[in-house]
Amino acid sequence: MDIPIIGARQAQPAQVEVCRSFSYKLNLANAGGPQYESADFFASRKMQCASEDAAWISEQIYEECVAEVRGAVAAFIAEMKRKSASSARKVG
Repeated sequence: MDIPIIGARQAQPAQVEVCRSFSYKLNLANAGGPQYESADFFASRKMQCASEDAAWISEQIYEECVAEVRGAVAAFIAEMKRKSASSARKVG
């Protein structure tokens, strides 16, 4: 039978640092922009957790990175198309 000793340090679970990232290169010509130009998007996350939770945490923060980058790419394309449409109206 284990009897806790008052003031004794309890064993802490092993901690690990999990780092995940996601990057995306957008060819602007494929999105209606100038040929031979690209835009780069990147997100990264870092988190400390118990070693037994590392795989689950890794997947979660990776999904956050992917969602952030995809959202930024979609917003960038929408802004590029908006600017292209407004400049076409000025010309036409």
